[in-house]
Amino acid sequence: MKDDQVLKQVADIAGIADSYVSAWGDEAKVESETIRRLLAALGYDTRNDEALLESANKKHHPDVLAPVQVVRSGEPMRIAMHLDQAARSSDFSWRLETEQGEVMEGWLQSQLISDERADGGPLVFSLPDDLEWGYHKLEVFRKRRKSPFEMTLIVTPQSCYKQDALQEDKKLWGTSVQLYSIRTNHNWGIGDFGDLKQLVADVAARGGDFVGLNPIHSLFPANPEGASPYSPSSRRWLNLMYIDVSSVSEFAQCDEAQQLVGSPEFQQRLVEARNANWVNYSEVSCLKMAVLPLLFDTFRERHLDKKTARAEKFLAFVEQGGESLLHQAAFDALHAELKKEDDSVWGWPVFPEEYRHFDNPAVQTFIKKNYAKVQLFMYLQWIADTQLAEVNELAEEKGMVMGLYRDLAVGVCDSGSETWADHGALCQDVSVGAPPDILGPLGQNWGLPPLNPEVLKERAYDPYVQLIRANMR
Repeated sequence: MKDDQVLKQVADIAGIADSYVSAWGDEAKVESETIRRLLAALGYDTRNDEALLESANKKHHPDVLAPVQVVRSGEPMRIAMHLDQAARSSDFSWRLETEQGEVMEGWLQSQLISDERADGGPLVFSLPDDLEWGYHKLEVFRKRRKSPFEMTLIVTPQSCYKQDALQEDKKLWGTSVQLYSIRTNHNWGIGDFGDLKQLVADVAARGGDFVGLNPIHSLFPANPEGASPYSPSSRRWLNLMYIDVSSVSEFAQCDEAQQLVGSPEFQQRLVEARNANWVNYSEVSCLKMAVLPLLFDTFRERHLDKKTARAEKFLAFVEQGGESLLHQAAFDALHAELKKEDDSVWGWPVFPEEYRHFDNPAVQTFIKKNYAKVQLFMYLQWIADTQLAEVNELAEEKGMVMGLYRDLAVGVCDSGSETWADHGALCQDVSVGAPPDILGPLGQNWGLPPLNPEVLKERAYDPYVQLIRANMR
């Protein structure tokens, strides 16, 4: 029992529950071994009680300034500092740079609210209460100390954004679709962004205000049968199979692509793909990936090499996508190469050892030597993003109150680009799932590693912020 006492105490500090109410209404206990493994995944030392307590104390020893603080607008802006008693408040000044670019400065002493250091508590000072919503940077300077203490101060609205029509209690209707299941005479055997555009126009014409979508996150171009929208490679990027190939502007400029698509054999395959009862992911992928690289070659010749305005738009997209886009494109390019050599390569856990993480030297070498192949996948993400943006513009033009709303998958697949390039934001030896219930009496394991709440806090929730931004573009 003594073992469990310390374990439960640390679990409590870490925010891990030791029981829950089951689907049958009974209290279900979480086994000690499960709690121990969860704590280990969060970076606690679980060898014995002493080590566990020591690692908990280290992890939860308060910083002088917390890495992040979230304040809802209208609440008082109170900032706590954990200082030793010898520190004089007159030695501290603060500087706040808001997301909007405004800079404010002051002395801590003149805004002191309370000092509970004698009882082991914090020293609390106030900031202006009327700060705008946003992600602001707070620095606290101490005399004779080289670097400031830093915090991200997040000021949020009281509640989520609502369109005016919702505020006025208007009833809205729309349709919710699984994009891959839309059938038309135009697509290549899977619903695409061209079909979505048509659907938005049709729904808007009948007075509808939204079209809801299944998760349209990036999957595995090299492994098309890994097609579940709920096990994406990354939630930051798009599923390339939704590209409407013949609407890409390079298609009209590429004779080779037009001849290939116009050939009787290709046309026959398109008819069969469209008429299939189920989406034939391998065939759809084969058809699209026979043509899309040709369009990229045309783009390079006509735009990239000539530094046209269209090339500039693409390069701006790449710059904005940053590290995250490079992770996705490098993963897809490398996966495609390895799959050519060995058809059984379904994801990075079975890549050769030297390719199993984005940071590995072999991966960096691959990117340098095969930059055009990596750039192809950046181009395809850009095309997908542009086509989706066009659908959104059409919805706005037609006066739809919401336009598109996108489902967000619960997590990412443990073998895709996001886990491959992860730097500790995900707990990779843990999986999200569901406890036993009436439909699934054995419980479920979804194979999706969760975000690490402690790392999220250290990083001022940035991985989560980026995720929500990507899905709501």
